[in-house]
Amino acid sequence: MSVKLNHLLNKANKALEKKDHASAGAIFEETVTLAPQSHQGWFGLGEVALGIGQAETAIAFLEHAVELQPNNPRYRQRLGETLGKLGQTDNGLKELLHARRLAPRDSDILCALAGGYVKTGAWQQAKAILKEVLRMPHPLGAHFCLLGLACQHLGEFDEALRAFGRATALSPRFPDSWLSLGHLYLHRGTLDEADSALSRLMELAPETPTTQELAGEIAFAKGNMREAANFFRKAAESAPDSVEYPVKLAASLVIAGDALAAIDAMEHAHQLGAPDDWILEQLGLVFTMKYWSPLARESLEMAVERNPNNLKAWSILLNNYVKSGNSEKIRAATDAILERDPDNINAQLNLATWYNDQGRHDDALEILMRSIQRYPDNWHIYSKALWTGLSSSSIHNADILALVGQLDRRLNQSHPNGPRTDFQTRSLETGRKLKVGWLSSDLRLHPVSAFIDPFFGHFNPDEIDNIVYYNFSEEDSISRNIKAGATLWRSVADIGDETLRALIDDDQVDILVDLNGYTDGARLGIVTARAAP
Repeated sequence: MSVKLNHLLNKANKALEKKDHASAGAIFEETVTLAPQSHQGWFGLGEVALGIGQAETAIAFLEHAVELQPNNPRYRQRLGETLGKLGQTDNGLKELLHARRLAPRDSDILCALAGGYVKTGAWQQAKAILKEVLRMPHPLGAHFCLLGLACQHLGEFDEALRAFGRATALSPRFPDSWLSLGHLYLHRGTLDEADSALSRLMELAPETPTTQELAGEIAFAKGNMREAANFFRKAAESAPDSVEYPVKLAASLVIAGDALAAIDAMEHAHQLGAPDDWILEQLGLVFTMKYWSPLARESLEMAVERNPNNLKAWSILLNNYVKSGNSEKIRAATDAILERDPDNINAQLNLATWYNDQGRHDDALEILMRSIQRYPDNWHIYSKALWTGLSSSSIHNADILALVGQLDRRLNQSHPNGPRTDFQTRSLETGRKLKVGWLSSDLRLHPVSAFIDPFFGHFNPDEIDNIVYYNFSEEDSISRNIKAGATLWRSVADIGDETLRALIDDDQVDILVDLNGYTDGARLGIVTARAAP
């Protein structure tokens, strides 16, 4: 190589290191003009093209570099990665495998190859490659993080947890490890641990959309929909081209009952490429939340017509049919769901209800008892079975009592050591006002309100503070009448059990009255956690 050519390449590479792509590109162009066989110059032009986001242009430069120097593993690696980025996964994988044959102990190439396998969905091969990387001296936290992701996709959650733990220990300031760890804890339903991972992530990368997304997912899992919406909104603003964040924003807004904002988010998602059946499904959910049943039904029927495999749309539509009492369509929707997902619990419960409505209580009970065996922690199934048992000829009082005991044990297992409040600091002063909390979804046009409304406004306000925790998304004239007699009215339908328990504790409630029992809208987790003395 001539002295001049060597000087030009050194100068271009220094400009590239400084991300001065314009200068680097001009010098690399001068290099290949002076020496058309300079593989370093063509590779440099490929790096410049990648640096300015022109991956397709980069491929031509990188292919020419590989043609001039076919045994250079780094060139093969870069070409393989770029092909994969453009969706040419099979060709990219071939280049990465070739690079590995040329440099079998190069950890960067092995990690790139693992990434190539990931793009083709070959998680087992990716895991095997990463295990090989980790047997090399001085593995990095990023390597353990990649292994954790592979294990997680393979359903090997314990091994994934160990891998993410090693990643955070080796590289405590590597955000991706904390992000992955948080998502795994969230998937496993251990929200306290997910919160801890999120706290570390917030310290390291608070403004990134992925951080905001994880925060939104955790808030969503806790049932705090407005908080979730705020996080998803920030994520969408940080990544304006992502369709995922407006979708999640719309979903949280729908559940929070903010219909107009949800529709705006869905319009944005449509502009970014969200499928029509999803838009129709979410519109159906908005209309359902607002009790516009005919519009909801129309939107959902169009959604399943466009995509018969959209189980979410079918599920919402089934609930719509249930509310309208359309027996024929209830059975048709149930069959459609179970044909595609035989273990769908919502469809199973509704099929049991359909049998009950037909007077076939034993058939309903048989379905419910099978569902309890499959989903022993789902208290809604027990509730339905208990009510069905009152009408069935195949179950006795002792069986119903045993079923209640089984449910009681399951509920208490969900709070084995808490969260229970230490009430030792509560005032024992006998002359102070008593604080009574009323927890219900039914203080509206409902039989429960017929018992509560007549006397609720007649408590002595000098002796008792009545605090209502209303677990329903809408209020009516009866709600407003009961609300007028309350010391404090809190709408809690869109907050999770943990947050609600803390709220009741902060309100210093002395007696909490549960008005739901085993019926729809119950918050048995609050009762089990003993949110008041």
